[in-house]
Parts: sequence; C-alpha cells; structure tokens
Amino acid sequence: MRLKCRLSPLIRATFAIVISVKFTFSILANCEDLCGMESHLTHEMELSKKYEEILKKRTSLLQEMESLNEKHKNKKKQQAMDSEAAVKRNAELLHDLQKIENHLKTRSLPHPEIVSLETRYWASVEEKIPEWEPFLLGRGPTPVRDGDKSHRKTRRKKGSSQDSPPTHTVTSLPPRSNPKTGT
Repeated sequence: MRLKCRLSPLIRATFAIVISVKFTFSILANCEDLCGMESHLTHEMELSKKYEEILKKRTSLLQEMESLNEKHKNKKKQQAMDSEAAVKRNAELLHDLQKIENHLKTRSLPHPEIVSLETRYWASVEEKIPEWEPFLLGRGPTPVRDGDKSHRKTRRKKGSSQDSPPTHTVTSLPPRSNPKTGT
C-alpha cells in the first residue's frame, strides 16, 4: 500500500539522495560481485583447461593400453603357435625314435662266425694291453719281440730292393678303437 502524503521538496531531494546513495552502494556491491565472478570465471577457465588436458592424457593412455593389449594378444598367439609346432615336432621325433627302436629290435644278428672272430679279436687286444700300455701312455718304446725283429728284417729284404732304413719315423700313437660292450 502506498502512502499518499505530501512531502516537501527538500525532503524529496534528501530522500532522492539517500535512494541514489543506496543505489550506488548496491551497484558497488554488484561490481564487487562482478569482480568476484570474474575471478571465479578465470578459475573456471583454468579448471576447464586442466579438465581438457586430463581428457587428452586419458585418451592417449587408453590408446597406449589398447596397443599394448593388442601386442600382448599377438604375443600369446605366437607363443601358442610356437608351442603347437614344438609339440608336433616332438611327436614326430618320438615317432622316428620308436621306428628306429623297432628296427633295431627286429634286426638280424651277425653271423655266429663273425661274432666269434670279433670276440677273439677283443680278447687278444685285452691280452696285449699290459705289454703296450707303457708305449700307449708315452712312457716307453714299442714292445717288439726277438722273433718279430728277424721276421721284419727278412721281410724287408725280400720286399724292398734297398737296404736302407725307412725314411720316416712314427712319432704319434696308433689309433685305438673302443672295445664293444654288450654281446
């Protein structure tokens, strides 16, 4: 409700001044709010920039994780293929070994005379080892018997036209074969 009263012009002027001062203060208060809003606006812009940077980092990290995941999947596939190839290769090798084993089991034995000759040969070698051991170990001369010397000389005279000694000397050990074990 509005009061209708007559105010003097001086009161009206005073009242207008008071109202204008109040209005000015309210404008100043609004300016302070605007200045505060400006600082809030700059803060919001900074936060927005940081948010965008975070989103960019997140996107790049997600892409990197996806590529690493893809590499990991490819590596696992390659390992699985390598494993399958190794299993197949091992199965083939095992099959080949079983074939060889069966072949060896079904193989015929050598003739009994050959086995007898082989057995006698290795028995004579074992019998001569004590005589030849110093020579084979490099500690002594070649074991030669008296009967062997005359036999060798007569042989040389018969076989060669020269009476000279051999032109080369044997300095290394003779080859040694390993005796057969088993049969």
